[in-house]
Amino acid sequence: NSRDVGGIIEVRCRRMVGGGGLDLAMRPKDLEKPDTPFLLVHEHMPKFTLVGWLFGSDAGKIGDRNEMTALHYVKPELLRKLPELDELVNARRLVAVGRAA
Repeated sequence: NSRDVGGIIEVRCRRMVGGGGLDLAMRPKDLEKPDTPFLLVHEHMPKFTLVGWLFGSDAGKIGDRNEMTALHYVKPELLRKLPELDELVNARRLVAVGRAA
């Protein structure tokens, strides 16, 4: 599984230094992952802040598309809240445990 955390979540990190953007940047192939949660992390060494998340397919609906790069950028205020991600991860772990039993 190519997901970054626990086989469930893909992480996108944006550096806060050097004028980098704060939005969640999504590639075209990310939009084809409707059930995959993408987590935005802001990096300002040595601190990392978990900002929010969304499903891959949501970026195409609510993100701003950059025509030159084909990336979709989703503003942090449009992302889902972290407690929802915690609930999703716990539910998927229960399903995985049920399959293993």
